[in-house]
Amino acid sequence: MRALAILALAACGGATPAASPPRDAAIDALAERALTEGGATGLSIVVMRGDRVVHARGYGLEDAERRVAATERSVYLLASLSKQFWGVGIMQQVEQNRLSVESSIADVLYKFPDRRVLVKHLLSQTSGLGDDRDDEDDMTFADRPAPAFEPGSWWHYSNRGAILARRLLEQVTGMPWSRYLAERIAKPLGLASVTICPSEPEPPMYRADKTRVTETAKTMERVQFVCANALDVARFERSLDTGALLRPESVAKMRAPTPIAGMELPYGWLTRIAELDGHRAYGHTGTGDGASIAAFRFPADDLTIVVLMGSAPRPGHRAHELVAHIARAELHLPEPTLADHALAPDELAAIAGTYSSGPARAAIAGRDGHAYLTLSIDGKQVWDGALVALGPRTFAGGPGGPADPDYVATFLPATGQATAIAVGHRFMLDNLFRRD
Repeated sequence: MRALAILALAACGGATPAASPPRDAAIDALAERALTEGGATGLSIVVMRGDRVVHARGYGLEDAERRVAATERSVYLLASLSKQFWGVGIMQQVEQNRLSVESSIADVLYKFPDRRVLVKHLLSQTSGLGDDRDDEDDMTFADRPAPAFEPGSWWHYSNRGAILARRLLEQVTGMPWSRYLAERIAKPLGLASVTICPSEPEPPMYRADKTRVTETAKTMERVQFVCANALDVARFERSLDTGALLRPESVAKMRAPTPIAGMELPYGWLTRIAELDGHRAYGHTGTGDGASIAAFRFPADDLTIVVLMGSAPRPGHRAHELVAHIARAELHLPEPTLADHALAPDELAAIAGTYSSGPARAAIAGRDGHAYLTLSIDGKQVWDGALVALGPRTFAGGPGGPADPDYVATFLPATGQATAIAVGHRFMLDNLFRRD
């Protein structure tokens, strides 16, 4: 059902009032709703303007069993936000000419069976290696991984590819990730909380129903997620614009959109790209059964926002959704609204057709000037309904609840016949559907 979840363009909490109260009160209200309505157990929020922390608070419980209150210094498992740390390490090695992004990963991971996969494919999520599983082997590659598509020809979020990027870093440097993280990233920035997550005891993680989530020690040791507090994550994000860890040209490469089949996708090198009314943001998210993580930096505005949750709240109250609300308040931007409009026949003709991603198939048809989506999973129809036109080739709507203007389906490229649908939140590209 993952394919259904990634196409669910719906269900968000209430919008920020037009007349916003002072910053702390507004952020407090968002956090309290995440606890009371969203089912979050605890969270920490940090906002920086320049190098000044303007908001830093914890809400709810860091550890529900021991009744430990969450603070701005509570340490969380960062989940996929760890990818950004791995990406920084890779780019440091590129700067030192110890690694080339154009090299085959088989030049470093000698037993990897496919020379077509390049370092840049791991960084850009274009390797085709798919998700990560506990039974996969990133040492001997006895499972003989094979890309699902020609590397570099398509985009599909790949946890395994990102983990292999971390393994490349370890091979090139001869250092375990824990030591590299401490010596080359945390120590130069003075980030005392930044470490790899321990397998014993595990960081507290909870579902929306408050039940405890546990990762196996094997998974924790193999993936080697980063753990940190929100203050240190904010400082890490801002360091990418100060030259403390990387040269500006390296950061620019990490933040460049990924070109695929004549399109530009909002994902760089282990970096997510978002935009709110012309304000560009860079960072990453982390999601899981017991984590909701988001950290984004708006360089032109010198604004950094971090929301860390040791739980998986309900839609509308997740970390990236809170970041969007906070960013709009900080940048004095209006909350988006739905303003549907009819499409011209040529607009409908350009996007009509069927698109697939794994077991999911999206059929788009025009009816009475509107685009309709029929979604099937493994051949079984699971949803049929209208999409709400938000702008040129951008729509809201889909299975899961009322249409939400922050969850969008964008038909690509921008002109001519559409060949793909990019699906997700403005801060989190989830998936790319290809025209059949």
